Amino acid sequence: MIDLTSTSGRLVAMVAVEGMATVTAGGAVYLAFTQHQYAYWALFGAAVIAGFAGQFWFIAGLRRAKQGV
Repeated sequence: MIDLTSTSGRLVAMVAVEGMATVTAGGAVYLAFTQHQYAYWALFGAAVIAGFAGQFWFIAGLRRAKQGV
């Protein structure tokens, strides 16, 4: 059985990280195309990596919560 208290807290944190990463990535793509600045693609890449890291962190927490029982 999974501990729902810690899992729900991790879910809220992951959704917040994913939301911020999505908004940042979208803004970076918009700016890269409108301002013709290649530096914004680095920001886009960093936002994508941060989004994946948030998902990996959540999944690792699920596995840890499941092993505790």
